[in-house]
Amino acid sequence: METKGIKADVITYNSLIGGFCKAGRWDDGAQLLDMITRKITPDVITLNALIDSLVKERKLKEAKELCDEMIARGIDPNTITYNSLIDGLCIENRLDEANQMLDLMVSKGCDPDIVTFNILINGYCKAKLVDEGMRIFREISLRGFVADTVTYSTLVQGFCEGKTQRC
Repeated sequence: METKGIKADVITYNSLIGGFCKAGRWDDGAQLLDMITRKITPDVITLNALIDSLVKERKLKEAKELCDEMIARGIDPNTITYNSLIDGLCIENRLDEANQMLDLMVSKGCDPDIVTFNILINGYCKAKLVDEGMRIFREISLRGFVADTVTYSTLVQGFCEGKTQRC
């Protein structure tokens, strides 16, 4: 690309890193990040792609370390960053820590979205704690959000598979 006189920018690299991560090649994405930091400052989109990929590979420790590095570089985590980390904690059944991450997110001035709450509901339902999932469901409307089809289908599946005090 550069030999043709086209200069790559952060958007170009975000596309490449995102492609590597979607293909499950987070290590190639991380190597590319190391190479580009010499030329271009990565942004929140770049780092979110890597954090999410690490979470999906069940490398939560590394994802958290990358988030810490992100903050050290002066890049503020956004809702997508926190959603990925909350998802990783839920995958590992660390639900108390997932709720603490939500509290941290809010304390840092980063607003959760419906995806945040759906991740938590899914985490509780997978842990067969559907009543806790319902607690989060009630919190959704208290915070001014509207449940979506993901919310309802997650709860229905949770009721079908999980233990609840309603049975």
